[in-house]
Amino acid sequence: MRLFLLVSLLALPAGAAWQRHVMTPKKFWVDTPDTHSLAYFNEDPVSRCEQCDYCWSCSSEERLAESKKIKTDLTLVGKLAGFEIYDLYYHFGAERRTDTKLILVKTGADRFREIYQCSPTTFWGTGAVPSVLIRIGDDQFLEAKYDAGVRSNVRGERAPDLYDYFWFDKTGATLVDFRPILLAAQSLLPTGAPFQWTGDLASAGVNYLWHFNEPLRSHVGVGEGTATIEFKFDHGRVVVTRALYKPGAAASR
Repeated sequence: MRLFLLVSLLALPAGAAWQRHVMTPKKFWVDTPDTHSLAYFNEDPVSRCEQCDYCWSCSSEERLAESKKIKTDLTLVGKLAGFEIYDLYYHFGAERRTDTKLILVKTGADRFREIYQCSPTTFWGTGAVPSVLIRIGDDQFLEAKYDAGVRSNVRGERAPDLYDYFWFDKTGATLVDFRPILLAAQSLLPTGAPFQWTGDLASAGVNYLWHFNEPLRSHVGVGEGTATIEFKFDHGRVVVTRALYKPGAAASR
């Protein structure tokens, strides 16, 4: 079965573990926060929500009072490399919609690391999708998805869904960096040919194909053609194994 996955791409320091990917309507970044108790994430959701605009005009006292009304749901996703993985949802408002989703990894007795946080875009129909464990080749990954919704109800133009992948070993979680695919695509272009990508939440433009017992592939629209990049995973890191360029047939998104 083939899955065509549009992912957000960002610059990640090589070899780092326990990275947290934070995505907000304004910007995104990667950092490495400390471990905390579960109560830290549950008792004051507004303070845990990066750049959260909820109750933005409130005083600090009003903001604290409103935060007490926010509902939280903690759901066990599964276990990788001995670590329990949880989705934590923050529900703001009476309709209990999911405004923000966190992924927490249990590392000890009442100690949790946050590795993912995504807040909704301004598009219609945004929402968190439950994280899942998937197998690609011989490896298992945690897949985090956020439905970015529809840019225009009139035209029905969808924003690209946002995907992240985490690989686990006994030392912790590694956020997969797909940048080598873009660098390989760029290297195929003739000297001086334009190649631009912004790496923001809505403009990745790269499709990945997971196909059982076949090489992993990515199709990247570059210049006036398509770069097909074959790759493999090595301890959660992308290793390019083959790169081909076909001019005159730009890749579709």
